[in-house]
Amino acid sequence: MKPLPLRFSGLRSLVLTLALAVALAAPLAAQAPQAMNTPASIQGRPHNEDMLRYAFAVVRSLNEDGFQMRELQNGRLHKGQSFYYSTQLSAGVEYYFYAAGDPDLHAIDLRLYDEQWQLVTADTRQDKTATLQYLIEWSGAYHLKVTVMDCNDYGAEWFLVSGYK
Repeated sequence: MKPLPLRFSGLRSLVLTLALAVALAAPLAAQAPQAMNTPASIQGRPHNEDMLRYAFAVVRSLNEDGFQMRELQNGRLHKGQSFYYSTQLSAGVEYYFYAAGDPDLHAIDLRLYDEQWQLVTADTRQDKTATLQYLIEWSGAYHLKVTVMDCNDYGAEWFLVSGYK
């Protein structure tokens, strides 16, 4: 039997995403032994919980500006590594993308490409956050590229929140 895809919108989506992330992360964190070479600066730090709190604050701010949360992506990357995310966007809809990271992240880059991989817009300021706000002119497949431009030697956690109105 094929599972049914579940899609929720707005705050309900965020709450379900956060609850799932915490539920999945907690047992893994409890079982995972501390790596011998884990830098002292990140040992015992609840990065995932901090990142989720940060993402939730961004979503609240977007909601205050009239945006509905669309999706939340997150992960860990090292300097120069990228995360690619493909999605369908609709003409006439304004989208907002916000990327940031933990204290180990020093610079992040965010780029939006169309279905032909032509650059549509980008935030390449080399800052700790990157934002894109764009009114889509035509419906179709779009690709987001999140790149950690600078971070500590052991990488950094990042997240990407997207919204629309």
